[in-house]
Amino acid sequence: MSSSQITCVLVDDEENATKVMSKFLESYCPDVNVLAIAHSMEGGIKAIEEHNPQLVFLDIEMPMGTGFDLLEKLGDRKFHVVFVTAYDHYAIQAIKNQAIDYILKPIDIDDLVASVEKVKKKIKEPSSVKEVLKRVKIEEKAKLAVPTLYGHKFIDPKHIVHIRAEGSYSVIYTENDGQIMISKNLKSIENALKQDNFLRVHRSHIVNLDKVTEFHKNDGGYLIMETKERVEIGSSNRAMIVETLNSRLNFI
Repeated sequence: MSSSQITCVLVDDEENATKVMSKFLESYCPDVNVLAIAHSMEGGIKAIEEHNPQLVFLDIEMPMGTGFDLLEKLGDRKFHVVFVTAYDHYAIQAIKNQAIDYILKPIDIDDLVASVEKVKKKIKEPSSVKEVLKRVKIEEKAKLAVPTLYGHKFIDPKHIVHIRAEGSYSVIYTENDGQIMISKNLKSIENALKQDNFLRVHRSHIVNLDKVTEFHKNDGGYLIMETKERVEIGSSNRAMIVETLNSRLNFI
């Protein structure tokens, strides 16, 4: 096995589901090495303890216990989890259980590939304190230079609440200077922002995650910002937002 491969265990009570997942991984994610397949909660626990995988694709509803029960029984874990389920009402529990992603059945190949890419990114994250501090120091220095009629205005990103697309223009909502409209599209601003607390949650919105006060799962999903403004979440971004909120917040 190549050192670049991700070791994996599949846990799903439906045998056909694990066959499909195995085939998809082999065809579209060749760097994922499936070490074992289990069809029950207890079998999953045994396989995980025996093989110590980096990644577990985990079904939620199974006989004799759920995927959440499995994680609770294992306690502290060193592997990443991607939930795979036919039901879309487990998103909040997935966040609380620190899942990397949440895939709905029937499995969409693009969703599967995207989930594996997220796991790769997570595995490659800097592990040493020195690396993390160096990255933070670089990011904290960067200010956003936005074009104005007289030249440029320099904005400290920590004061940006969110950014909304307005055709080929963008409106930056700030804590101190109100709304600033600039002649740049949202993609240009997204590329210019170096801080990882900014997230594209919709084709028309970028938010500062430090300024989010509420997450609502109804009405398709939306966020409430510190300024009391409501920001819609794009349906294709939901899994990514679940993962990101999970990594930044302490759920109780």
